[in-house]
Amino acid sequence: MSGHADTDKYRIMIIDDPSTTITVGWNQISGLNPTVHYDTVDHGTDHTLYGLSKTADRTINYRGMNNHFARITGLTPNSAYYFIIKDDQGVSQRLWFKTSPSDNSRLSFVAGGDSRNNRTPRQNANRLVHKLKPNAVLFGGDMTSSDNDSQWQDWFDDWQLTIAPDGRIFPIIPARGNHENSSVVYNLFDTPNVNSYYAVTFGNNLIRTYTLNSEISVLGDQLTWLQNDLAASTSLIWKTAQYHKPMRPHTSGKSEGNSGYDAWAQLFYDKGVRLVVDCDSHVAKTTYPVMPSSGSGSEDGFIVENNKGTIYTGEGCWGAPLRPYDDSKSWTRNGGAFNQVKLIFVDENKIELRTILVNSNASSVDEVSNNDPFSLPVNLQVFSPSTGEVVLINKNTTVCPDAGTACDDGNSQTINDLEDGYCNCYGVPDCVAAGTACDDGDSQTINDEEDGNCNCIGIPSSASLTYQVSAGDDDAEESETGGNIDIGSSDLELVYDTHEDKFNQTVGIRFNEILIPKDANILSAYIQFTVKGTNSEATTVSIKGENTPNSMVFTETTFNISQRPTTTEFVDWTNIPEWTTIDAATTDQRTPDLKAIVQEIVNLQDWKASNSMSFIITGTGSRTARSYNGSTSRAPWLFINYNTSGTSCDAAGTPCDDGNPETSDDVEDGNCNCAGTPDIAPLEYEVSDNNDDAEENEGNGSIGLTSSDLELGQDHSTKQIVGIRFNSIDIPKNVEILSAYIQFTVKGITSNEDPTSVSIKGEKVPNSETFSDTAFNISQRPTTTEAVDWTNIPVWSNIDDASADQKTPDLKAIVQEIVDLQDWQALNSMSFIISGTGSREARSHDGSSSRAPKLFITYKSNTLSTSKINKASTKVYPNPASNLVYIQSNKNIENVSLYSILGQKVLSINPKNNAANLDIAPFKSGIYFIHLKQNNNQVSIHQLIIK
Repeated sequence: MSGHADTDKYRIMIIDDPSTTITVGWNQISGLNPTVHYDTVDHGTDHTLYGLSKTADRTINYRGMNNHFARITGLTPNSAYYFIIKDDQGVSQRLWFKTSPSDNSRLSFVAGGDSRNNRTPRQNANRLVHKLKPNAVLFGGDMTSSDNDSQWQDWFDDWQLTIAPDGRIFPIIPARGNHENSSVVYNLFDTPNVNSYYAVTFGNNLIRTYTLNSEISVLGDQLTWLQNDLAASTSLIWKTAQYHKPMRPHTSGKSEGNSGYDAWAQLFYDKGVRLVVDCDSHVAKTTYPVMPSSGSGSEDGFIVENNKGTIYTGEGCWGAPLRPYDDSKSWTRNGGAFNQVKLIFVDENKIELRTILVNSNASSVDEVSNNDPFSLPVNLQVFSPSTGEVVLINKNTTVCPDAGTACDDGNSQTINDLEDGYCNCYGVPDCVAAGTACDDGDSQTINDEEDGNCNCIGIPSSASLTYQVSAGDDDAEESETGGNIDIGSSDLELVYDTHEDKFNQTVGIRFNEILIPKDANILSAYIQFTVKGTNSEATTVSIKGENTPNSMVFTETTFNISQRPTTTEFVDWTNIPEWTTIDAATTDQRTPDLKAIVQEIVNLQDWKASNSMSFIITGTGSRTARSYNGSTSRAPWLFINYNTSGTSCDAAGTPCDDGNPETSDDVEDGNCNCAGTPDIAPLEYEVSDNNDDAEENEGNGSIGLTSSDLELGQDHSTKQIVGIRFNSIDIPKNVEILSAYIQFTVKGITSNEDPTSVSIKGEKVPNSETFSDTAFNISQRPTTTEAVDWTNIPVWSNIDDASADQKTPDLKAIVQEIVDLQDWQALNSMSFIISGTGSREARSHDGSSSRAPKLFITYKSNTLSTSKINKASTKVYPNPASNLVYIQSNKNIENVSLYSILGQKVLSINPKNNAANLDIAPFKSGIYFIHLKQNNNQVSIHQLIIK
């Protein structure tokens, strides 16, 4: 019963001298005594040839992973080291890393942060790492959104994209963000201390990088350590820092980082920290060199100082959802709202900083050479603002003209020649006029136009967009008596308000930078409110749009809302449900579809993408929603789904008929698909104990209870019989079995033998016992008359696949025979016995409890079906949704699984309480089904529309 080393989620970290040490981290899924075997010679996967080895110095079960860390020392500088991980089951793939030089040779770094859960840009940024081959990745925190098991496991799976095709893996130097708890970075990356502030020196004395923690006190121990370390580092040529929260965010929705400013800004300037990378705001920015100042010419505590000033760059965007770039300063060099990372080259004389665009072309970017990471690869897209694409920090102490001083670079083809503050004069090519047609290189965008700053920007041809009220004067109330305007209220009364005799108010709500092209086809639109106060009186309102191509902010001029021109189209929101729970934001707080209103606005003659639109609400009754002034994070949201294909699909949620009599609640998904919720849900059971799956040698009858895999058919040349047992089958006697199947998960792909065909029978007893190591304990059990042949099983080519290729044919006849037995009763156990020829290697309970075989059964009777959970006792909201879905039940939830319309399981979590959150941001729009299993194995299905 052989197997392979069961490790994954590889990462390497620098926590000490990068020229002589490295920490290798991985997840040990199964297997014992793992050891890292390494050498400067590539020996492939033959562990016996590697001259050096290291076992784990630290292990910790955390975030659903068995994390192992081997701290390797005594390495040779500037050398390639090849390694594998060997345990008692086999070896891992061969990987390799390169130590940093010990002299002051030129170095390369990639820096950024805020990958969060937007997996597409996150994966593209990860791909760029192995294309650029840096000496290290400086990662500034907020790896995930909710800091839970599944999100971290997905993050590490995506991190494997940083590994180059030749197996080269690149070290990470991680910082903590506000979406990480106090110990997660320490537990998953083995940082030098639990607070994860530390420093690393590269080269002899080339550069010292400080990783700080903005999520704990920036004073006290952390500040004392930083002061002492900087004081002891006067011989360093360069000093840089990374941390999560910026001192001065460049988006207006983020508060100022005054504590960081007070603790670090002057210290950075005094001690020569010339470059700082921050994150958190989900925009891109780079400043001129600045120093702390409150004097004339300063802004927000900084002023340009070209000779010794600190350049602040970053603000995240490795993959996080973007925010408006709307708070630049007089000392801001450039910025914008786009996904990006920083590419930093360092030598003894200068630092070169570039901003690299992260978009869909990442896979087409060429790889740099392992020996020369400083020649930019073909197809790499570098941000090129009018201030130039390269920011230089020179070591020389010559007094240079201030940045921005007019000069002449000697090139007649450039304009706006300016000093960069480092005695360099740069001009930029004359940019094409704004609005000129161009090609941004992205086939998924349309209406590509120059922005006047040498950037070609296109608009997605279809998208599901979300916008939130972003300023205090973007939601307002107008009094019925006198027309007075209130733009500072903490709530929005829809619409009756007795305060100051406002009575039946007119409410205005404005959304900005609506990135929809003119005449786009609006598929759906709605506004989502959040409850500020509870109300139950009868309430009906009418909603119109402001009939203008670019709505202006609300002002305190009387009647400023009601006197605005309105659209011909309007939508009545009648008999609004009672609002009974503070901060609820469910379908009860969601308007009807507003697509006709939005369509009328984007069809206006002068509508342009990035314009603003407003909605005007009148009516009777009262519902109290949160406003921007009351809660910026709970202000109203606008959701719009559009395309430009000319295909007009019914809005998501529109009733339809999918033609299947066994479904109900049929609705459109907004993409011209109609699907209903199955009336009968399957029960799901998984192997729950090591003795519930076993292998028997067909020749001598020996039983294997502890193998990490289940070889179906043969284990090498040995034919074997596999037994699989499932417990607590909650099916009454004599019900009708509608369907049943076993779902396997791929453990290995090298042992495939073709053709593979097996025969499946059930154990013909009313309550199956666990398997034991008694010889022939599987084959000598009585079997059902019914049998199912699984012939010509498809090749299993991807580890951890659990798709239709790993699903048995329908086993309902076998299950029917068992539940019809005289002594069968609900909550008994049943077993299946499998024999055949060929080989397919599946995961067992010993190998991975979460990937062990699963049994799915659907049944019905005259009085009972498997849809026994009262759906009224379970809330799933919002629906439709685009980012997070919340589930609440009156009973403990054992498992929540999300299935696509094609039946593929795309997400599974085990909350073990009565509430759960699903992160659906990575999934495409469409109809999905939530299978919710409670602690008695009862399952209900809830339809979900992802926008």
